[in-house]
Amino acid sequence: MQISGTVVVAAVDFPQAEVDVSSGYASERLYREERLQVRRRKRNKVLVGERQPLLRPTRANEVWSMDFVFDQTADGRVIKCLVIVDDATQKPVAIEVERAICGHGVSRVLDRLALSRGLPKVIRTSNDKEYCGKAMLLA
Repeated sequence: MQISGTVVVAAVDFPQAEVDVSSGYASERLYREERLQVRRRKRNKVLVGERQPLLRPTRANEVWSMDFVFDQTADGRVIKCLVIVDDATQKPVAIEVERAICGHGVSRVLDRLALSRGLPKVIRTSNDKEYCGKAMLLA
């Protein structure tokens, strides 16, 4: 049997389902009426690494924190800022502003800082994708 490109649509008359607006989830009400179980999505658990207490550093260049800050220009384009702060002095070590910063860009900034003022003992980061890539592992 060969089927051509023509699509046949059958008109089926479904009874109108009354929508329960108070709960906001009509599908849950319908599942309950039919005595079906509502599937719950299983969330992927993020593996927790070795946690360390956040101690306040006593000297400058002991601990730095890195994070990204986003802003928008007047024409609506996004600007991404990599901010590196010394935790002891609370002063910015570097602020790198670009349209997009990937892991290679982060490692370039750290290499430049290593040459100009040396690296700290500890760098604190969030779990952003720019910090978890191969470019950061190989740097």
